[in-house]
Amino acid sequence: EVERKSEEVLNLRARVQYLEKALLDSGVSKATTIPDTFVELNKWAVESLSGSVVLLPRALKAAQKSHFEDVPFAYRALLLLKDHYVRMRRGEITRQSYELALAEMGLEDLPCFAGDRSGQFGDEYFVRFNGVRRELDHHLKGKNSRDPRYGFRLYFFFDEETRQAVVGSFPEHLTTGAT
Repeated sequence: EVERKSEEVLNLRARVQYLEKALLDSGVSKATTIPDTFVELNKWAVESLSGSVVLLPRALKAAQKSHFEDVPFAYRALLLLKDHYVRMRRGEITRQSYELALAEMGLEDLPCFAGDRSGQFGDEYFVRFNGVRRELDHHLKGKNSRDPRYGFRLYFFFDEETRQAVVGSFPEHLTTGAT
């Protein structure tokens, strides 16, 4: 029964992805409004990112507690994950298209710590997703300031099983050797 339900979920996800791509390719998609606060972030994420980007509760809390001032920028970074990164990972667009979208926003997609260094800050770079401990192995880096009002980071990983980006923290820095 579990196998059958898992297969059904995968098929439905594939169908939704196909329909989203068809809608996007047709040019008949509604404009996504960009809020200027994080108050309604969870609702916005469900309406605007579902099926492509998952915001974990930890990311929602971090955003709502943050001092980051350019809130619309943070929302646009989430849309960039959905519209470019996830589509690139799914083979719908090229890496070059993704990198161009990053450059237009002044962002870089860089790996976080690797190997032994990933655990040096405890669980800060790890999250639980679908019952499994996962590493936030990538981050979008932009607005390179240590001041939490201006510096921007979005920590995530790509889940191969669900074909989604999973955001564990944003819009401020996590702990590094420099903080």
